[in-house]
Formats: sequence, structure tokens, C-alpha cells
Amino acid sequence: MFTLISLRNLQIRLRVSVFLSCKTEKVFINSICETKTQGNEAIVAFLDVKMAYDSVNTTKLLNILTNLQIPRKIISWLYEYLRHRVMRLETENGEIERVVSEGLPQGCPVSPILYNFYTAALHELSDDSCELVQFADDFAVIAKGDTLELAEQNLNRFLNKLADRLKELDLHISPQKSAVVPFTSKRVDHLRIKIGGQTVEIVNTHLYLGYKMDRTLRHRKHIEAVIRKASEKLNLLKLLAKGTEGANPETLIKVGNAIIRSRIEYGASSYGNAADTILNKLQVLQNNYIRIAMKYLRSTPVHVLLAESGQLPIKHRIEALTKKEMIRSMYHKTPLIRFISKTLSMEMPNGSFFSELAIKHMDVLYQVHPSDKSVAWETRMKFFHNFDLKDIVQPTISENDYKKTEHSRLVWQKLFEEVNGTKYKDHKRIYTDASKTPRGTAWAIYDEGDRSVIAENINNNYSIMNAELQAIAKAIEHAKMKNYGKTVVFTDSRSACKSLMNNTSLFENFIVYNIYKDIKDMRRGALKIQWIPSHTGIQGNEIADQAAVSKTYDKQTEHIGITLGDALALSQKEIWYDWSEAYKALSNSKGRWHYEILKTPERKIWFKDLTLRKNQIKILNRIRSGHTFTKERRALWRLEDDDCCEICLEREDLKHALYICPKYRN
Repeated sequence: MFTLISLRNLQIRLRVSVFLSCKTEKVFINSICETKTQGNEAIVAFLDVKMAYDSVNTTKLLNILTNLQIPRKIISWLYEYLRHRVMRLETENGEIERVVSEGLPQGCPVSPILYNFYTAALHELSDDSCELVQFADDFAVIAKGDTLELAEQNLNRFLNKLADRLKELDLHISPQKSAVVPFTSKRVDHLRIKIGGQTVEIVNTHLYLGYKMDRTLRHRKHIEAVIRKASEKLNLLKLLAKGTEGANPETLIKVGNAIIRSRIEYGASSYGNAADTILNKLQVLQNNYIRIAMKYLRSTPVHVLLAESGQLPIKHRIEALTKKEMIRSMYHKTPLIRFISKTLSMEMPNGSFFSELAIKHMDVLYQVHPSDKSVAWETRMKFFHNFDLKDIVQPTISENDYKKTEHSRLVWQKLFEEVNGTKYKDHKRIYTDASKTPRGTAWAIYDEGDRSVIAENINNNYSIMNAELQAIAKAIEHAKMKNYGKTVVFTDSRSACKSLMNNTSLFENFIVYNIYKDIKDMRRGALKIQWIPSHTGIQGNEIADQAAVSKTYDKQTEHIGITLGDALALSQKEIWYDWSEAYKALSNSKGRWHYEILKTPERKIWFKDLTLRKNQIKILNRIRSGHTFTKERRALWRLEDDDCCEICLEREDLKHALYICPKYRN
């Protein structure tokens, strides 16, 4: 536990431009696109640091951590860990043991974080003309200028300063392993970039954090590399699907998603605006592994096989992932938020796919309520261990965890009267409820003491659970404003109670965090949150329920952003709606047989939860798709002279084979 808290303390204190790998290349590409949009030239140097982790001076590292006011206990633990590491090597002649006191251990999760701290001061060199981007020991410098020559001067100047600062940390750049990419269509053979007097090679493409950067930013090189690597995995799927004893089609789809689609998705939010001719090749790759898994004929329309297997098309999948990342960036205030905010304020994309989608989905992004980062991690952890939420939140009304349907209204009323008259006899009672109707979403609270009712109509994209949580938050706020002593908040949302007791909700849901903060400021034992069953004749609950339902028919009165979870749910809903509309449009010309079976694509494979053998699934797949080896189909492929049934002398299509022809009745 100490190691976990220590590691997270290190993370929360880092205040430099060091990003996660999955976001670094997006920040990188957006910075270049922004520079190009402003009419400037951009040259990027990708730097390799010699023996980056092995060269770290642990004495200097510990001094840096001390200056950053990292807790002394953590520094002491790191001192023992870094300065007294024992390495053992077993040989035929015995065991060799060495004590290592310098460098950072390779493969250790804490090493990249410590390296970030070690090199944090380097980011102070960044200015308007040059920006240092870093992920662990992978450095890149983005140099800008009105002309290529000016960008070249700025880059050389910055690299000289950076090399000097690295030497102070006992680190050195390797010019031979470094590379420079000028992101321009102009001639670049006259450019000379040097580090310590040695020339750095100028290239057209460079692999950075697994993403193949090309100087035109058309992303073709990266996508082609993805297709080559992912295509190799198709043979594995064919092997798994081979024969009558092959894997279940649903399992094969999951394997395809894991080993092929995952490769496609890496960097997808950067290359999403690549040419359609290139993106279509990725769709073909997805089609291939779905056909292998589901045994569809090659003539089966793409939108049919996607709908049947519960998969999104690649373009919709890329948009969904990018949208999800934008929402998370808005909530967690990641470095990407500066590009989103600038795009939204100017209402103009910078040329990147990320900014294009920000414009397209600005209505969702504007609704996201950012997380509260005013309280540091260590304060949250200290507060988290100061009291037990089980003493505050009661998700059951009795010792037994009964379901609501297990008792009659009368029994529930008796249970409530018992707990109300004993456990909470000295408490002020506040009832909360929320309602969601076709007209809107609202919450309400009822104060039994002064018989006051407060209700607000909120954003209709709130889930019912979060609306209930908002009601609880307002009830606590009301109790504090009234200066109540002991207070009990009665809620009929068991999911809200469980959410309050879920550790992750504290960081993923701003309403839960607001409730935590309010509880922290209250005297211990002053608040209880008690679940009660709904619609069982409990008077206070019925009053709050009626007030909430009535308020849903009013206009929105409380204007507050939605939670991260609700924003992601809204995003998914919109993406699947777009896919459903595209599916319907495509079904007008192809796949009409299938459209009569499935009007709207589902999010799961069609035979989910059905007990079917592999061969049965194969036959039903082809029947549902409308593409089977009927005589009509074989005639289209010129494998038959005509499409007439030999017995009935009618066209032998799928409908004829299933319902009319006596040849197939057995």
C-alpha cells in the first residue's frame, strides 16, 4: 500500500509537459498542425539519449526530489531502493551477486516517472519558437519559424542549450541515432541540423512512440505499416477457425478485435482524416477477420456482416475512440485540452482530425463538467482513510439485503418505521428523489422539519443515478445551510449509495467528489445516508417523488455540466445512432433481405446467449444475410446456366428454398 501511495504522490506532483504515450503523439501532431495553420514552418528533431536510464545519477535525482518537496518517507524509500539494489546472476559455477547504486532499473514501473522528475527542468527551455515534448526517455523538439531557415536556426539554438543542460544531468544525446523531419513539401536538402558539431540525419519518415510520422502528415506510411502487421494475424484466425472443431465465432471475433483491431486503433485519433482510399483498406481488414469468424460468403454486404457481428465500422469506431478521448481530456484537463479549447473558441479546426471532431461534437464537449483538481492526491488519500463510509452510507434498511420485490408495501413500511423511530429518532430527516420522463430530468428534496420542497430541472443527459446523486448533494448542502445537527438523507436509489462507496467514483464523478468534500467538512456522525424502497407508501419519499416528476415538465432551471460517465454514454449513443442511420441507408440498395430481419444494428453478436453449434451458426449466418449457395446466387456468379429450380421451374432464391420448394423440406 505504501508503494502504491508513494508512486501516486510522485505522479500528482509532476507539473511539466510530460504526457502518456497514447496522448503524446496527438499533442505532437496537433502542435504541428497548429503551426502549419498559422502559416509557419515546422521542423522536428527526434532525439535519442544514450543509455538514458543507466546514466541517471541517483544522488542528483534524490536532490531534485527533495527540492520538489516530495515527502521525506518516499525519498528514504527510494534511496534504499535505488542505492542498494542487488542483482543476482545464476551460473553453472554458482551465483554472482552485485550491488547497484546508479541508474534506474529497466522495466520497473516507477522508472519512467522518476526519469520525468529527473529531466523536468529541461522543459523550462521551451519558448514560443521551440517546444520540448517528452514521454519518459523519448524526446522531440518542435521548432517553428516563418521560414524553414528560421525554424532551422531556432532548432539548432535550442538543441545546443538542451545538450548543455543534459550534460549537467550526466545525460548525452546520440546524434547518430537521432533524426530530423521537416514537416513541409518544400526542398530541404540545404538544411543542416547539428548537435555538438555532429550533423543529424534529415529523413522523410520517423517512428515515434509506435507512430510512423511522415513529413506530409497524410498518415499513409503509418496506416500501411499497420495493415502489414495486422494482416499477418489473419492466418492465426484462419487456423483457429479451421475444421468442425474450430473456435466459436463469437470467440474468434473477440480474438480478431484483440490482435487486429487493437493495432488499427493505435493512433487512430491522429490519422482519422486520412484519405478514404487509405482508410477503406483498414475496413477491408476488419471485414476479412469477421468473414473468417462468421463464415460469410464473399458476396455478403459489409454493413450486413457488421450488424450481425455487433461491430462498428472502422470509421465510426475511430470517431467513437477520438470522441471518448476528447471527453476524458475535457474532464481530466489533460494537455490535449489546450487544443480543444482553442478550437472551440475559434470555431475553426487546426487541420488535425482531433480538432475537426471537436468542432463536430462541440455540443457534447460543452456539456462536460471538469473534474475538481483543487485538492491534491495526498489530501484525498488522507481524507479517504479518516472515516469509513460504511458508517455513513447504508444501502440496506435492515441487516438482510432484501430485494424490493421480496416484501409487500406493508412490510417495507414497518421496516422503515422501525429504523426511523430507533436509529434516526434524533435526526433531521430529508428525503430525496429524481425522475426521468420523456419531457426531461429533475431532482427534488423534501425537508420533513419545515416541510419545504426544493426541485430543479437539470440537463436531460443526466442518468437517473447521477440525478439521484445530485439530489443527495443538494440535501447535504441544505442541511449545512440550515445548521442542522444530526441529519439523515433518505434516498430510494441503491445504485447511488453503492456509487458513493465505490473508490473509483471519487475521481470519475464530480458529484460524488462534491459529496465527499461536504462530508469531510461536517462533524463526524452528523450525517447518515440511508436507502429506502421507492413507491411503498413512505410519505416523505412520495412527496419528493411527486415534486421531481412534476419538475420534469418545466424548463431546465439548473445549468450544470454532466458527469464523465454520462458524457461517455451520450457519445456512445450518438455514434450508434449515426451507424444505425448509415445501416438503414445502405439497406435501401443492398441487404434488403437482412433488413427485414434486423431493422437496427445491435451492440452484441446476434446469437449471444443462444446455445448453438458452430455449424448451426454458420448456416443461420448465411440465411440471415440472404447470401447462400442457392441456384439464383450461383447463376449470378456464372456457375449455373440459369437460376430456375429443377423441380418447380421457378427462380430458386432463398425464399423459394425455405418456404416453397419440396426438395428442401427434409
